[in-house]
Amino acid sequence: IDDPKRYNQIESAINQSNLLDNISPKILSRRLKQLRERGLITKQRFNTVPPSVQYQITEMGLIYTPVLVAMDKVGSSLPKPEKTIDEFELGLDN
Repeated sequence: IDDPKRYNQIESAINQSNLLDNISPKILSRRLKQLRERGLITKQRFNTVPPSVQYQITEMGLIYTPVLVAMDKVGSSLPKPEKTIDEFELGLDN
């Protein structure tokens, strides 16, 4: 969990999990920005062609890991929501 991850690795891990329906790039980017602003992850840019970035959890972010694991356990036992993340975030109706 504390190894640096590229954007595509994060997106792929989320989309392969049973927890969430596929998340749009717009929503994922928004969430990563919010996590950065709250000091839970860092973003490192690399001057490569094409440009690349890596995200890494911070010490503060690691503090929340047990809470997130517990939420995951509870969430995975609940029925699937009626709306996807994108529908909920963007206020879309099914």
